[in-house]
Amino acid sequence: MKNTILCFLFIFGIFFISAVAQNDKDYVDSLVSEFTNSLENRDIDEYFTLNKYCLGTTEMFKLKDGNMCVSKGTYYQVYIFWKEVGQAMIKKINNCGMYFSLPLSNPDVMDFVGINRKQLNERVVKKTGS
Repeated sequence: MKNTILCFLFIFGIFFISAVAQNDKDYVDSLVSEFTNSLENRDIDEYFTLNKYCLGTTEMFKLKDGNMCVSKGTYYQVYIFWKEVGQAMIKKINNCGMYFSLPLSNPDVMDFVGINRKQLNERVVKKTGS
């Protein structure tokens, strides 16, 4: 009986952790969708995202307002790049929410993506030095 209860708790724990991590991903995805929709509403249709995540990692941040933000098992972060009025821009979104949009001091990433868009869409991107 004891083993059955422990097994149940273990399975429930795994299910709960998976469900919570999925909620983090869904939350980040919804924020990304909200922001990219706002870009498209401003007639900005050339943008791209860089998605990063770390499974099984809990990140803890102290926000400027003093609140704590803790990822729940998987840390997700998305960077959105776009050009607006000739200025390359970036925005970070993670488990803690959206950050301010910032201008990029160097627009090379936008130029590189513009020149290599077809290859980036069709090929596997390798790590530097691979």
